[in-house]
Amino acid sequence: MRHYRKLSQNDIDTAKPKDREYTIWDPLYSGFGLRVRPSGSKSYVLLYRAYGRKQRRITIGKSTTYTLKEARRRAVALLRQVEDGFDPAAEKAASRNLTVDQVYQRYRDSRLPELSSGHRVRVEGIFENRILPFIRNKPIGTISRGDVRDIVSRVNWERKPSMANNVHRVMSAFLSWCYLEEIIVHPNPLSGIPLPNQCPSRDRVLSPYEMAIVWHACSELTSLWGAGVQILMLTGLRRSEVFGARLNEIDWRTRTWTIPSARTKNRHAHRVYLSDAAVRVVKSLPIREDQEYLLQSEHTKEPRPITENTSNFRKLQKLVEPDAMDWCIHDIRRSVATHMAELGVEPHVIEVVL
Repeated sequence: MRHYRKLSQNDIDTAKPKDREYTIWDPLYSGFGLRVRPSGSKSYVLLYRAYGRKQRRITIGKSTTYTLKEARRRAVALLRQVEDGFDPAAEKAASRNLTVDQVYQRYRDSRLPELSSGHRVRVEGIFENRILPFIRNKPIGTISRGDVRDIVSRVNWERKPSMANNVHRVMSAFLSWCYLEEIIVHPNPLSGIPLPNQCPSRDRVLSPYEMAIVWHACSELTSLWGAGVQILMLTGLRRSEVFGARLNEIDWRTRTWTIPSARTKNRHAHRVYLSDAAVRVVKSLPIREDQEYLLQSEHTKEPRPITENTSNFRKLQKLVEPDAMDWCIHDIRRSVATHMAELGVEPHVIEVVL
């Protein structure tokens, strides 16, 4: 009896290009194999026969993008689609004619929920306000580097270099996802392109006097936004962690606030011990019985936290100027760490707190 050896990672790594394209088939996975082009490019492919149609071939992805295990899993999923009556190649071809808006709806529903709540809100805002108004109805397969450059140039014209960089980042992540999902044929056109602007890292630290001015200005704001900034000052947390806080994350008995890994930047759960001042601020908030978020918007049908938008920040700036000039919300986190160090708190303790 002849024994077949399945395709291995070593076979993929050692496959050499020839004068003509060739395919190394996997004997244990019918129709699945590795295609090697004369240029040295290696891609996983799958041959299949859709119901009532001739044999077709679909490219799963490059060997540099998918591991062998991932490619096999993808091949099995595609074969199941064929069994259910779908033609993956036809579906793939049709998806390339979708508009940017149609693909964004998929992206928003499948990829954005994996982000922290604050990050997700910012990405949605950039798409709705900065990207979709200009390329909403453009076929996704025709998006070029020039289209993105035009969008970024409009933001730069408004003298918003940081926002222009964010638009570039968001669009690059979106196009990379489209390529991995095989919605577009060619790799991300922004890959390897540097950010449009060089924005130096901020090192602004608010003095204790300036922190006091900001604190009292927050008390004069009528919105929940002021309380959110005060919690930032008392905890040193990131604004997305504070403004996306859920009530079920807070244990009043132990006075601890556990931020789940899904909402932290390093994807590790973070336990925050609330001080007396923090407890007072939190308990001063109007909380309804059916409320889900600590800082919940009253202007949306579905439960949603308020957004840490620039309009509220401008109101706060007007209240504190000219006492605390040239500052932003993220400077608070840096200022908390700096003043803890000045009070003699050990560096490793500050790191744990942050």
